[in-house]
Amino acid sequence: MDRPVMQDALKWLKARDMSKPFVMTAFLMSNHMPFFRYEKEFRLTDSDVLYEKIINTMHYDDDVLREFVESIRNEPWFENTILVVTGDHGVDLGDRGEQPDYKNLRTEAVWIPLVMYGKHPRLPKGKQDILASHNDLGMTILDLLGVCDPTTSMGHSLLSKNKEKSEVYIYKYGRSS
Repeated sequence: MDRPVMQDALKWLKARDMSKPFVMTAFLMSNHMPFFRYEKEFRLTDSDVLYEKIINTMHYDDDVLREFVESIRNEPWFENTILVVTGDHGVDLGDRGEQPDYKNLRTEAVWIPLVMYGKHPRLPKGKQDILASHNDLGMTILDLLGVCDPTTSMGHSLLSKNKEKSEVYIYKYGRSS
């Protein structure tokens, strides 16, 4: 399911005039309910246990992203490219004895991965342990592109010299974290 999406994205990239800046967005769906197990060679198990189905789809999508990056790594424009990979939400995999789910307020369900890769001189190397939200992603990309100065819009550049951390509260069904 996701491999054809990224193969179509690759065709789109190779067909366009790459002398002009561009933004491309692609969504991978396998890591969402019902966590279908595509491509048998990436099935670590044939179990119908949700946790194991999730691990299968993560294994599959890791390979889909690997294939995509390898396909563009030698393109002349790759040196000037920033790749951003993020999730839209996390999932509690049941590590603490609860049923695996994304509807609770555990850290695993509300923290998401964010990977920014590129040779931009302002991108810091290694793991950055800062509080961020999806609102910050757009402002960070605009900051890297030099498109705008900090504004009063929602979010802030994660590269900002002002390291004030935002406070984030999640409120659902009378509970907050």
